[in-house]
Amino acid sequence: MRRLLLFLISLNLLVCGGCAVFNRANTPALNFVERNMIPKENPGRALFYPLAIPVGMTAVSLDMFLIHPATVVGDAWDDTLDMLWTKNLDWEKRYVTSLASLLPRAVATPLVAGGAFLGRSAFDIPHRRTTSVAPQADVKAARQAAEEKRKEQEKKLALARQSLESGDRDTALRLSSEVLAQDGNRDEAMVIKATVMLDRRDLDAVATMPRSRLFFGDTRFTEGFADVLANGTAAERMQLLIMLDGSGSSIPLHGKGTAFLPLLMGALEKNLADSDRAIQMKTVQLLGKYQHGNSQARSLLEKVAQGNDAVLAVVAKCLSR
Repeated sequence: MRRLLLFLISLNLLVCGGCAVFNRANTPALNFVERNMIPKENPGRALFYPLAIPVGMTAVSLDMFLIHPATVVGDAWDDTLDMLWTKNLDWEKRYVTSLASLLPRAVATPLVAGGAFLGRSAFDIPHRRTTSVAPQADVKAARQAAEEKRKEQEKKLALARQSLESGDRDTALRLSSEVLAQDGNRDEAMVIKATVMLDRRDLDAVATMPRSRLFFGDTRFTEGFADVLANGTAAERMQLLIMLDGSGSSIPLHGKGTAFLPLLMGALEKNLADSDRAIQMKTVQLLGKYQHGNSQARSLLEKVAQGNDAVLAVVAKCLSR
């Protein structure tokens, strides 16, 4: 019997040791009874003993099933927002992913909210309002700082674009580099910097920049790229052809954002007539890659296949199959 009693006591401590009711901060009804209903001195205190158990149990029941659960509703909802809605929703950079996740998040919301409510009702979990006042102020301050930082970056980008159009490449490069140093994912800053590097014929720098697909959506960059591809030195043109080959799968060939293609295809057509055999072969290879997504590339490839250069014609026919 003694062992059974010890086992039950140990089990109770293990299961209920973290229960909310064991924290007197979560038992306002019981605290009220102790402060206002139990006499401080005998004999009144002794006379109250027969009522202590039923009154105390009633107060504890109110705390467990009504008062404390009511105080954690807001905290449980905040837990749900943090878990499902506040984080990992990036509408600017992950629009499709965020949009696709809306339905699963909506379905999971009542389940997560219910679980958080039950957990906070049953266990002694600190209230968010007592632990997150300072963090909330910090979050607000961080948001304000981020907004000010974004506005400052927008001003720099506008000035950088203006400087680029006016021919002040040094200022455009400096401002775009400053923005990228603060936020390496600012697309417009990347495009401006890539355009300056291209104007300076620093093709190695352009080739190493990420997300090159973005560059071809910019008229200024595309015009400069097509000009170098058509009129640059043999080494420069070959480097741009290799760059196109490396990023060809990420360049849009149909739909929106393809206004650059006529300029690009015009430059490639000019390279077909180049005296450098390596440039001719590389150009034909690129046309073979683009032919399935662009009719102009396919037409150029068919023209080469029917041309007088037997070697290029054989290559073009093989790529057209």
